[in-house]
Amino acid sequence: MSLKCVNHKERVTEITCGSCKKPICRECRVEREARFYCTKCLEEVLKRPQRDTLLEGKVRFVGAFHMIWGAIFLVWGIFVLSGWNPPLKYQWLGAYEGVVFTLFGVFAFLAGMGTYSLTSWGRWGEILLSLLVLGGVFLLHPLILVAALFHLYFLVVLGAPKTGEIYKKEYQALISEEELKREIQGLWHAVKVPAFILFGLTGCFLALVAFVIVLALEPVYFAPVEVRVYHKEKAISFDKIQAGQELHFSFLYEHKGVHPGELRYQFFIDQYLWSEGKFLPPPEEKAEFFVPIRWRASPGNHTIKVFLSLPFQEEQQSQVVQYEVSFSVPKSSR
Repeated sequence: MSLKCVNHKERVTEITCGSCKKPICRECRVEREARFYCTKCLEEVLKRPQRDTLLEGKVRFVGAFHMIWGAIFLVWGIFVLSGWNPPLKYQWLGAYEGVVFTLFGVFAFLAGMGTYSLTSWGRWGEILLSLLVLGGVFLLHPLILVAALFHLYFLVVLGAPKTGEIYKKEYQALISEEELKREIQGLWHAVKVPAFILFGLTGCFLALVAFVIVLALEPVYFAPVEVRVYHKEKAISFDKIQAGQELHFSFLYEHKGVHPGELRYQFFIDQYLWSEGKFLPPPEEKAEFFVPIRWRASPGNHTIKVFLSLPFQEEQQSQVVQYEVSFSVPKSSR
């Protein structure tokens, strides 16, 4: 069907304006981005914001890299929760390092996905997590120190005023539904996994992570349960101690949720501090620790006290667990 130009009624045309859909002849039409416009609509098109594909690529790169860092923190956290003892640890989080790293990894991965998809929530989530990483630099954890270098770059890119233009409604409208649909279809084709299977596996993985976290949030428990005494490398009972014997001691303790963290101990004999320090408890929930002292028994009544605490709770006396044993040493018969 032939149409007549809106401006020149005597001219027949088959072309319509890409915006207002009015028929326009060869003289009235202007081609832009493979579409024809009338002069009036062209002015409106030129006023619209233009897509900055270079900036979009940079933001998508940041999102993809943030997903990688999220996966690194997630794997680190899960390994720590499963019992792995990393060579370098910082004591501020203590036994909760695995939980914190796992949660951070999950949120960082999700924020990276949102940033890659050019969503506003992904951008702000990534900015917040990057600030948390930079704030954690003072902990001197090697993983956080390395991550801080990358997250500083993430902040520079995502916090720039020009980047904020991408998330405005006018700019988002430039990304057509057809283009988004092609990107999604291309992603499924590249992965070659049906959508329902991919979502199902993702849900199972997140459920597994949540289950591990719940198990790891069990309260930390530790307590000395027995003090043992040794003479000439043989264990003896307290009622067999004789004056003048050179003795050394150990204490049995139970713990749960401490490994691979540290415990701090203090060993008192008759109100005097004979030994203190820190040690790494083994994975077993019941173990023995040998106190590095030797004590020569003297006649009289004596009391041994053992205190256990987490290193970062030294000043919180309510968190210190105590065990006490009293015994008597008879005078020598000589």
